[in-house]
Amino acid sequence: MFDIPNGELTPQVRRALTRLLARFDETRKRLDAGHDRELYLQGLADGDVVLPIGNRRFFIRELSRIIERSRMAQTTSTLVLISLADAAAVRVVHGEAAAQALFCEMAGILVAGIRASDVVASLGGYDFGVILTLTAGDAAEGKACDLVRALAARPVDHATRRLRVEPAWGLHEIGASDTADAAIAAADQDLVARAPRAQRR
Repeated sequence: MFDIPNGELTPQVRRALTRLLARFDETRKRLDAGHDRELYLQGLADGDVVLPIGNRRFFIRELSRIIERSRMAQTTSTLVLISLADAAAVRVVHGEAAAQALFCEMAGILVAGIRASDVVASLGGYDFGVILTLTAGDAAEGKACDLVRALAARPVDHATRRLRVEPAWGLHEIGASDTADAAIAAADQDLVARAPRAQRR
């Protein structure tokens, strides 16, 4: 025990070491419990209240991490902003439960449509943010189109009604000089620029 020669392990020494080990185990258990509690609380803080995805706080942290990685490794990822603004009418006409059912379904579609390395979160209101990691250019735009088409194509049945949305979207290639807020603002500007083109089609 503790490399102490057996001849020196008197009954008193054994009892003292046993008490020391018991205290060590108790302290370790408390630290493990505290760590688990910290992870649990962080999960509560990062999760959306209604949707099965992260919230804006979580998204900003992940976006900031990816921006830093872009800065250090000179990689490029793409931020996609998806807005379900026309879903406001669902809330007004059909009620809060219908709106929540719609948004939960849309969140599930986004989660199913991205890779494990990508990020999706609710940005609040009617907006979702998606980070397509290590993806840019035509590949990013093609993936954004796929996600938006999947959202628009999936009707949500609630009570006796069938609900649909027509998402608006924009994207921004994440650069090394970006900040999280600047990247979201740039994607929002792209969304606004695309909206008139979508309306003309």
